[in-house]
Amino acid sequence: MISEARGHNPKDFRPQLLFARYHISRDQAMEKSTQIDSAYRSTLSIDPNNVDVRLEYAQFLSTVFESQSAARQFEQALQYDDQLDKAEPKRLSSARKEQIRERIRELRGE
Repeated sequence: MISEARGHNPKDFRPQLLFARYHISRDQAMEKSTQIDSAYRSTLSIDPNNVDVRLEYAQFLSTVFESQSAARQFEQALQYDDQLDKAEPKRLSSARKEQIRERIRELRGE
């Protein structure tokens, strides 16, 4: 069913995101890494400014040992967050931003 939904509306990223989340929740990140990566890339091609999805993707990449790619996604999430209006409730807190920066340093071995 998820596979069928993935092809219906190319502008609706929810099926791709559901696919990725489902397989990650079933501890299939390594086994399905290519398909999950593709689902996240597809989602971000439709909605590149989605900070939450970008953070999820970064976490997934770090899970499958793609440290440099994960660090880049975390950095991009911070950049897109900085572009949000100051009053936007979805903006990351200062504490969360610092956690992400620390994670980037860990991934880079700094």
